Amino acid sequence: MSCLLNYWSIVVPSKSVNQLIAERWLIVFPVSTTDYARINMISFSRWHVFGVCFGTQFCCGSLYAFVFISDALDMYFYGKPSKQSYLIVLKAYIFMGVTAALLGPMLERRGPRVGMAMATILLTVGFFVSQLAVVIGNSMLLAFGYSCLCGMGYGIAIITTISTVQKWFPDLRGLASGLCLLGFGLGNGMCSLAYSRLLHRQSIYAPTMDIDGVSNLFWSTGVAIVPMFVLCTLVIRTPPMSFSMNGQDVHCVPVNMAPDPRIVQDEYLKVGMTLVNFSAVHSELEGTDGLYFQQVRAMTLLQCILSTDFLFLYVAFAANMIPLLVFVPQIVALAAGVWRLPPSEVNAVLIQAFVGNTLGRFLAPFISDGLVRLLYSNPAFMRKIVFTGLLSIQIGAFALVIHDWHDPKRVQWLASVVTFASGGGLAIMPCFITDMFGVYHSGTIYGLILTSYSLGGVVVGYATAAASGLVTVETLYQQSQTMLVVVICGVTAMLFVRTNSSDRFFHGYQYSACGKVLVQIAFPRPTSETCADDDSSVVILDEQPPTPMSLPRTFTLWNEDVDGARYKIAL
Repeated sequence: MSCLLNYWSIVVPSKSVNQLIAERWLIVFPVSTTDYARINMISFSRWHVFGVCFGTQFCCGSLYAFVFISDALDMYFYGKPSKQSYLIVLKAYIFMGVTAALLGPMLERRGPRVGMAMATILLTVGFFVSQLAVVIGNSMLLAFGYSCLCGMGYGIAIITTISTVQKWFPDLRGLASGLCLLGFGLGNGMCSLAYSRLLHRQSIYAPTMDIDGVSNLFWSTGVAIVPMFVLCTLVIRTPPMSFSMNGQDVHCVPVNMAPDPRIVQDEYLKVGMTLVNFSAVHSELEGTDGLYFQQVRAMTLLQCILSTDFLFLYVAFAANMIPLLVFVPQIVALAAGVWRLPPSEVNAVLIQAFVGNTLGRFLAPFISDGLVRLLYSNPAFMRKIVFTGLLSIQIGAFALVIHDWHDPKRVQWLASVVTFASGGGLAIMPCFITDMFGVYHSGTIYGLILTSYSLGGVVVGYATAAASGLVTVETLYQQSQTMLVVVICGVTAMLFVRTNSSDRFFHGYQYSACGKVLVQIAFPRPTSETCADDDSSVVILDEQPPTPMSLPRTFTLWNEDVDGARYKIAL
């Protein structure tokens, strides 16, 4: 049990002098535990990290494009559509989600360079095994190579890049995470088009008539993706202990009012805690983010995971993503099978939904950043407002279309609205998690929440594969009613996500609204053994006299018997 508890705690190690010197340059690679090789040509910038993380997320989007080649793999391995290859990508979702959820603490302790090295090795071996499976015609080997190895590699890369970007951009948390996940969406769309060209299709959803391209599918994908992962491994790193940008440190606190980074490292990060209680070491914090973080106390990873706020946030995120997973594929099937639209118009439906998803991933985090800066408000609270607004948009869209599924134009706009809201919720979640649970817990918490996305895709995918009937207006009408209830549950869950620090860190459970405490359940505090000690010989001495402009007064415990005898002072 102790080993398990130790694993689910994040201890952030400090960097050696050699590492700090080497990381002034762009390309760095460790050759031992103390030595680092580097190329002294290009100086490092945080925008280099953003560039390689964006490129890595773009490559990770190819995982979701695999859906569009599953029928071609069925024809190649089985000679007929069997949906067996579709199950391979569903298993890849499982490995991606489980890996992202379980390896978060280890990746945070070892650093992003180790994480990307692991992802690169897994992707390289995975694509090699997948190509070998195509050559010898073994579908079981393909499931191992792509589902297991590639799925694990993608899961590690996703949380590694997201958590690293959050550390380097405390001044642009929402925009940075939004653009990275925008890269994921663009990678999905671009890889889908590339696979269609490779298989000589007229459109993404057109049936596969030529399977010659399957023989080149995995090695060509690997050649395009693995170099990007290698470059990211050489460039990615975490900020140094003293890093600040535009007057803010990695915790998004004004650097002139934050505690000494060495104190933070020694007293908090080395014992598995983050979100430092800055008010304990400084009397006043000013500014947009300072007003929020001054009340935030140190939290361990397990405290974050076991909190009710994480539970309700998990439910709300799942409710935001389920309509995207359910409706967009079925609306495309409805357009082709029921409305009998030509392939060009079916592609137009897809493009419209893709544009909506792309705009959502960019605009939602950008708007949340703008609201934080313009309104000087609690960052986590503004993320909550924007996320709840995205859920409310879906409620309005389903309410308008629920009784009129026969109008193709209106249903197409529903698909665009759902993809916009779901994409925006996906993109805003990393910065929301960072504001709620701390920058050193963001990768692990995001990996855990991402399981609702991956497992939701698996459930929907298996249900679709098992369904024998075609998509009809009646089935969509019934599902839309269920989706409306799901999204309403998501909005309800968001109401119980507490962003008020006095509520979150109350010893028990407390819920406030409009400045009034509505629920307060206090937990009994354990009795400390030191309470019964005799402290009659302990005297509290001020280290400095109080002055109007002095920092908070500190104190020293003076023991008459020990310290008095040592310094020959009698009281």
